[in-house]
Amino acid sequence: MQLRPATVADQPWLQVLYASTREQELALFERDTRDAFIVLQFKAQHASYTSRYPAAQQQIIELDGLPVGRLWLHRDARELLVLDISLLPQWRGRGLGTRCLQPLLQQAQGQGQALRLHVMAENPARRLYERLGLRVTGRQGPYLEMAWWPAPATRPLSLETCDEQA
Repeated sequence: MQLRPATVADQPWLQVLYASTREQELALFERDTRDAFIVLQFKAQHASYTSRYPAAQQQIIELDGLPVGRLWLHRDARELLVLDISLLPQWRGRGLGTRCLQPLLQQAQGQGQALRLHVMAENPARRLYERLGLRVTGRQGPYLEMAWWPAPATRPLSLETCDEQA
């Protein structure tokens, strides 16, 4: 598995990926309505993320050179914010999400940063996030905000530490 920067040429594929994440709710629509809805929502999501997080990195998750997902990440001094992590349906449940998120958690730990994301409350990926140590911190409509914090640094006990506590 590897990550590479997303390019303009990836946009049609990214729209297909986006549609795959909304399949259940889109099953209620007729095809023409569904297609128009996907185009509108995909463009709205892209515009929102790029305007609110202009320095965010949108990457394509590849497996053996084939695109299988997307990781869109915003970094600042306090936190890593996962704007989106999506996989095509046939690649879900195979450990790729874990393989993407574990290095981010290690980076956050090393830099003393939180890692945050939003997920629909009924999304099965929520179980993955909970297994990795993220906890629900809030709710925004149908989305849960989840966060992970680094373990506090511990200082070895020494005579100086004992003197400070006395």
